[in-house]
Amino acid sequence: WRLPDAGQPDPEVPGSATEVGGFCGRDVLVEQYAARTGTDPDQVDYYIAFACWRMACILSGVSARYQAGSMGQDGSDPATNARVFARRIADLARRARTLLG
Repeated sequence: WRLPDAGQPDPEVPGSATEVGGFCGRDVLVEQYAARTGTDPDQVDYYIAFACWRMACILSGVSARYQAGSMGQDGSDPATNARVFARRIADLARRARTLLG
């Protein structure tokens, strides 16, 4: 949930739909979710950390398919893809670790 104008960069997820405008901020979303579900809003970092870990797992699988050549020919450089995926996976893992403190 990226709102760059609110100082919430999220470089591992470029082109987030929330950048388009018309979306409420994270705080409002968390507040509404907590009110409807009874979830403790102070635990939101756990859920964000889990989402980061989950995305890192997904990207690991995609990276493995690129490296195995099973993603087809898209004209990109496999070595560059491997570096990009490795950096994104490491960033996500660091972010999850930081959130869990």
